[in-house]
Amino acid sequence: MYVKILAGFVGILLFIFVGLATNYYVSSNISKTVETSNDDAMVDKKASKENSSANEKRESTNHNNDKEIDKNNEKKDDKSPNKLGKNLYKEKMDGGVEIIYGVVSDVMIAPVCAQELDAVRGKYRTVHPQGKYVAVTVIVANNQNDAITVSEGSYQLVDDKGREYAASSKALSTWSLGKTDGNLGVLTQINPGNSERFIFFYDVPSDIDIKKLQMKARGGMIGDSVIIPLNNYPEFSILD
Repeated sequence: MYVKILAGFVGILLFIFVGLATNYYVSSNISKTVETSNDDAMVDKKASKENSSANEKRESTNHNNDKEIDKNNEKKDDKSPNKLGKNLYKEKMDGGVEIIYGVVSDVMIAPVCAQELDAVRGKYRTVHPQGKYVAVTVIVANNQNDAITVSEGSYQLVDDKGREYAASSKALSTWSLGKTDGNLGVLTQINPGNSERFIFFYDVPSDIDIKKLQMKARGGMIGDSVIIPLNNYPEFSILD
């Protein structure tokens, strides 16, 4: 009888022991699983933070690069010609001077200086206008593949009423007498890729506003014409 009781008691203890061991094993595995999950979460969080930081750096670098590109484009655009209309442009030259010029038949024409005169004085004589003289210094650049001929007959002034004024041969010949250099605008050739300065004189009404005058010019002795506002930069004048 005692043997049966003892055997039953041992069985109970064995059952309890197995149960405790199983709970410990399960609990230990759960704890390890939780710790592993926490470690994985920390690793993922760290990796995510590093990726986010790297993305921010890349975005910052790209933004700075975009700003640098914009600055470079702005610098390029500073001196790029600004189209004002058909065959008409404005461009900033060295020194900050803005010149309005026309391009026709691959010839650039820039009336860079307009000056009022009460007379034109040469080495041997002086001539007076019917109204007043306007002397216009013009830069002509030949971008064609052939030489062009510049003549005073290709350059007129136009006022705000549409009236056209031809260049004065008398004033030009008076001014040019005795001069051995410069280009006088009388059948002068310009080879491809070259440019020259010329001066033309116009006899206009004495009460006309010089600011309302424009130049109508052709790229050669024949061909299309372009109408260009007069610039007024005395530093470009070739008058004495």
